[in-house]
Amino acid sequence: MMRKTVHLGTKLGSFASAADSVAETLEVELTTKRVERLTERIGRERVAQRELVIANWEALPLVEKLAAPPGIKAPAVAGVSCDGGRMQRCDLPADAKSH
Repeated sequence: MMRKTVHLGTKLGSFASAADSVAETLEVELTTKRVERLTERIGRERVAQRELVIANWEALPLVEKLAAPPGIKAPAVAGVSCDGGRMQRCDLPADAKSH
């Protein structure tokens, strides 16, 4: 119930709309203020989690930041090209003297 309430509080235009939707879909009466407090609290927790993940990543040495994710084997060879990712194709006649 809490997850659905927070989802509605996040997605809908107002906490009052979320409270109405909770009453209609979950058949539980919650005040607008309760939906607001719950949504804001969970939002703060999510931001704190994100900030912790970012801080941990920023503390890594550069080599570890650029390493392949766990369980993924990096390829032995990689190709880098400056052609914009398009296939370069040029059909020249056999007797052409220049490109």
